[in-house]
Amino acid sequence: MRTFGLSSPDTLDSDVIIAAQALLYARARGLATDEYTVATGNAAHLSLYASAGDWQAVAVA
Repeated sequence: MRTFGLSSPDTLDSDVIIAAQALLYARARGLATDEYTVATGNAAHLSLYASAGDWQAVAVA
C-alpha cells in the first residue's frame, strides 16, 4: 500500500488519523471496506485512505 500525507510534513494530518482509527476499528471487527463508511465533510481526502462519504449522504443503519 502506498502511503502519503495531504498536509505539510511538519503538521499533524487529521485526515490520516481519522482514517487510521476507522481502519483499526473495522479490521478489529472483521469488516470489509464496503461494510463501513467514514461520514465526513472531507470525503475526497479521507477516501484516499478509507471508505468515506459526505456526511449528509451517508445512510445510518
